[in-house]
Amino acid sequence: MIQIFSKQDLSLIQDKDVVKCLNEQFTRLEGFVDYPNEAYFIYLENVDELLQPISINRNGIGVITPPLERFVEMVEIHHGIYEIVLILHADFGVSLFLKGDLIGPNQLTELLASDG
Repeated sequence: MIQIFSKQDLSLIQDKDVVKCLNEQFTRLEGFVDYPNEAYFIYLENVDELLQPISINRNGIGVITPPLERFVEMVEIHHGIYEIVLILHADFGVSLFLKGDLIGPNQLTELLASDG
């Protein structure tokens, strides 16, 4: 699990497809979202990370625990990469990114509903 607060943090990710996707999302939302004060990204390197508590390093949230479905605003696919948008407060959200070749849509739905 890699937390991405700005474009500079993209250097922490080895997968070029994921870096491209995240860079596109930063560019698309530039001017609309105040990163990292209103939102940031988390890259999940494997499916099991959906079942673990996720530390949130902003707005005093601390940790969110499964099931994550209670926070899900939407799920999108960008170039084969899932973006799972979680709204944690009215003014703060986190987008989880997970490569689509790691999980199918039905399994993703099941994992988001699972309490671990």
